[in-house]
Amino acid sequence: MITAIAGPALGTIRARVPNPAILWLAASSGIGSLGLAAGGVAGSLLAEDMTGLDATTGLPLAMLTAGAVVGAIIVSRLSARVGRRAGLVLGYLIGICGAALVVGSATAGTFPGVLVGSLVLGAANPAIFLSRYAAAAVEDGGSRGRAMGTVLLGSTVGAVVGPNALAPTGVLAAALGLSPAVGLYLLAIPAFGLAAAAIAAAGTTRAGRSLARPARIPAADGSDPATLRDLLAVPRLRSALGVLAAANLIMVGIMAVIPVHMAAHGQDLQVVGLVVSIHLLAMFAPSPVTGALADRYGGARVAAIGGGLLVSAGVAVWLASSAGIETMTGALILLGVGWNCGIVGGSADIASSVRAEVRPQAEGVGEMALGIAAAAGGSLAGAGMAAGGMAPVALGGTVAGVVMLLGLSLPRRR
Repeated sequence: MITAIAGPALGTIRARVPNPAILWLAASSGIGSLGLAAGGVAGSLLAEDMTGLDATTGLPLAMLTAGAVVGAIIVSRLSARVGRRAGLVLGYLIGICGAALVVGSATAGTFPGVLVGSLVLGAANPAIFLSRYAAAAVEDGGSRGRAMGTVLLGSTVGAVVGPNALAPTGVLAAALGLSPAVGLYLLAIPAFGLAAAAIAAAGTTRAGRSLARPARIPAADGSDPATLRDLLAVPRLRSALGVLAAANLIMVGIMAVIPVHMAAHGQDLQVVGLVVSIHLLAMFAPSPVTGALADRYGGARVAAIGGGLLVSAGVAVWLASSAGIETMTGALILLGVGWNCGIVGGSADIASSVRAEVRPQAEGVGEMALGIAAAAGGSLAGAGMAAGGMAPVALGGTVAGVVMLLGLSLPRRR
């Protein structure tokens, strides 16, 4: 049955080669996500190194998440008014400023400055992930899902390579007299610059010239064509936003505590890093297939597959919490693929549920939903882990997956 469903999608992938604009967008996503690894991987290490307090280790990531929510508003609004190319480039430029502020503050020994820099750095996050919608806008037809999948696949590079660059960049930072944890922030500065250049290059291609044009067409009286209330009145868009939020809440919640759980059960850091890398591959590598499936069968069906996988992942993580490393790795592969189906399916529905001139607004709301869900997932998982270990966390993920499936079962109108 799986072959019958995926076979036509795979044939579509082989039959068509992405246009140059989408390839440039994929390159920007990959390079940009390499830079974003600084906040996600090195922030906690830098906080502990500077303060010596375990209580501060989560603060840089919390500020990064908050910055991503604010950045989503800035990038999406500028994209609507001036063009997607300008919005995405601005996000990367703000990210450069944030990384530089972190480096400067760490050099001066000012931890509050590191937190402010982490907040500013977060603006690069929506620049990376809103690129998938830019690809859908370039394609703007029956291959939107495939275009978004290609860009998400590019993120695999940074997601996998970034954490493994911690050691070599740490050597560079130490040679400069800085904390080794600053190394990834040093890498983020040129990475974001190259990602911005790739966005600019995408806009120079024939297919990508639309990226430089405003997406939003104001009404005759100068008002916005849609308010947040107007957007949320669209059932398909509400459903898609719920899918994005649920998928991210489940994934972030479980992955926020898995490394701690594994270390507490005797796994060394090398094994933990390998398992996390496998999970990250599962998150991004299926994107071309899930994107093609969304084009052929609709985003809601792909999201429903993701919901089923996420429910299964929650159960599997609970069972694996007392089993061997192989079982846990399999559970986290399920989690990664389920997240991918939810994100690709939900994103495809956002791209097709509203008219073109208000899509950037809807996309920005989607990124805000992802950021808020990530913050909630991490916080709730920490509390659940403290209360009863992995069991409450896995149960919470399972329940959220069931709610996601129930939401998808509700009537959906255009």
